[in-house]
Amino acid sequence: MSVQRAEIGIVGAGPAGARAAELLSDLGAEVLLLDPNAPWEKPCGGGLTAGLFREMPELRELDAVRRVTGVRLETPGIGVRLPLDAPLGVVPRLDLARWQLDRATAARAELLPRRVRSIRRLNDEWHLQTDGDAIHVRRLVGADGAASIVRRFASPRFRPRLAPTRVTYPGLGRRDTDEAVFRFVPGMDGYVWDFPRLDHRSVGAGVSGGNASRRVMDATVDTYWRDLAGTTLDDAPRTGAVIGTAGYAHVYSDVGAADRALLDQWRSSFRDRRAA
Repeated sequence: MSVQRAEIGIVGAGPAGARAAELLSDLGAEVLLLDPNAPWEKPCGGGLTAGLFREMPELRELDAVRRVTGVRLETPGIGVRLPLDAPLGVVPRLDLARWQLDRATAARAELLPRRVRSIRRLNDEWHLQTDGDAIHVRRLVGADGAASIVRRFASPRFRPRLAPTRVTYPGLGRRDTDEAVFRFVPGMDGYVWDFPRLDHRSVGAGVSGGNASRRVMDATVDTYWRDLAGTTLDDAPRTGAVIGTAGYAHVYSDVGAADRALLDQWRSSFRDRRAA
């Protein structure tokens, strides 16, 4: 079996991992991106904040951005619209991921379509066993989501709470307003979201701590769409994922050190540490 070596290995080539690869490659680092599926459509709303566009003006290169100028909050019988001082941008996650991955490879990061099966630390290197060759890197970055294999091997004490989501992408539906909707549902510790995109919508439900089944979340999305459009979503494809949330006290060493880092995890760690 052959062994490939690099200075930095990034597991996960979604927007976070590919962005890190682009920046590190621009600084002259030798970067390997490992991901068997990138780019893909993540089950999410797809909203990008105005602050993100300020920090990353190159995002304006994206073509499929839908402007959202207000947010509507709903509970049964009550709804209020909050105008936004600066609009959100809503973009399909697949388009965002493909755009960022192209920028990373243009900066000379190398994408390997490999799934990492195991990780160990040996002789001042991280040894990654993939479904192909072995990869040895000096520094390791985990950008592989809430169920991160990097986190399990490199920071086993760090166990963020995982919250499930369920999403469907119905057709045009209502197009008479540029607003995102959040509906809070009695009896469910979560909410339904409805984000308009250019030619379809992202409608989903998220709950905290796994306190609702897939069946309950799907039924909640069905009810929302029936109330909105008067039609059902019986034939619409559905997908799901888990996201990492706050819930446990952590320290910075859980999410990073000189030889490793975890992306998409620091916010919950920081919030919990401040509250501790």
